[in-house]
Amino acid sequence: MSRTGKKRFLRDAQDYIRLNGPSTASQLHECCRFTKSGKLMRDSPSRKQAQQLLARSSLFDSSTTQVGYTDPSRFTTYEVKIYSLRGEE
Repeated sequence: MSRTGKKRFLRDAQDYIRLNGPSTASQLHECCRFTKSGKLMRDSPSRKQAQQLLARSSLFDSSTTQVGYTDPSRFTTYEVKIYSLRGEE
């Protein structure tokens, strides 16, 4: 992934959080993979790269929350990292 691809992803993630509030890395990965016209970006990050970029960036704060999932036989909880803009809470 190129340096401009990383910068573009972080800029788009920052804009998305400003408009929609705190989000998970998965949500940010899905929304920031496409251009404004709907085309897939040539140099978009993988899911793992998106998580690493968000964790390393000084623009974002992360907090952990538990999410519950119910299927017919059991109730499962797991932790999810939520990213928000640093200084805005």
